[in-house]
Amino acid sequence: MGVLARIGLYAGVLALLAAPLAACGPKAPMTVESAAGCVDHDWGYHDDEFGARNACNTPVSIWFMQQGGQVMHADLTAGARFSTGLGADQMANVLWAAEVCPAGFEPQPALSAATFDQVRNDQYSCARAPS
Repeated sequence: MGVLARIGLYAGVLALLAAPLAACGPKAPMTVESAAGCVDHDWGYHDDEFGARNACNTPVSIWFMQQGGQVMHADLTAGARFSTGLGADQMANVLWAAEVCPAGFEPQPALSAATFDQVRNDQYSCARAPS
């Protein structure tokens, strides 16, 4: 194999190895879709507390709020459970909203009383969190 062919081969291998790193580096997307699918089918009660499990193989961050309440935030590893600490009596007849983003991202707009209805309608994206 000639020198130029070897250089081309090495450059190709290096490009393949660097591709996953580029997704995490400074050129990673600034906004991504939510990771709501990681918890959407698992909201419910576990040990009498309302919450959800991260069904994805990657970590996520979750923000939860009952209408008129305070925002709760948690970072979940793959398979970990988010618990609100709220029982069925506290969840009865109360609207709630949640935002779920991949780890390292945060929801835009942030969950608040002002954005509650927007978030309930899944009208948010996830922006890369500041370092």
